[in-house]
Amino acid sequence: MAEINWSDPGSSSTSYLTTELNALASAAGKLGAAIDNDAGKRWAMIEVTLAEQASARSTGGHIDLYAIKSADGGTTYGYGADALTPGSHDLLGALEYDAAVTARVATGMFMIPAGHFKLLVINSTGQALAATTNTVKYALFSEETN
Repeated sequence: MAEINWSDPGSSSTSYLTTELNALASAAGKLGAAIDNDAGKRWAMIEVTLAEQASARSTGGHIDLYAIKSADGGTTYGYGADALTPGSHDLLGALEYDAAVTARVATGMFMIPAGHFKLLVINSTGQALAATTNTVKYALFSEETN
C-alpha cells in the first residue's frame, strides 16, 4: 500500500507582508504581490504574527485570508484589493486570535490554487493592528506518494 507524506516545504518560510500591515485598520485589507505556484503545490502553511496591540482584539477576532487567482499566467487577477473584498469562492480561511492585546502568532494550513495568485489579508480583529512588526509568511508544499 502506498504511503502519503508531505513534501519538504524547505527550511524557511517566505516573508510576504511586513510593513504593509503596520497600523492596518479593522475591516481593512492588504493585497500582496503575486505568488508563482506553477510547480502546482497544493498546500500553504501561512503564519500571521500580530504585534502587541494598543487595544484588545474583539472576542472571535480573526485575520481573513483570500487567494486572488489568475487564469492567464499572472497577467489578470480576479477582483479583490485593499478596499475590495472578493467573493467567498476566494476565501482560504481565517486565523483566530484571543481577545487580548498580547502579541500572538497563528498558523494555518490552507489548500491553494495552481498557477499564480495573490494573498489578500483582511483585519477582522476589531482593532487596528500595531504600528510595527506584524508579518505574514508562507511555505508551499504538497503530498507525495512513496
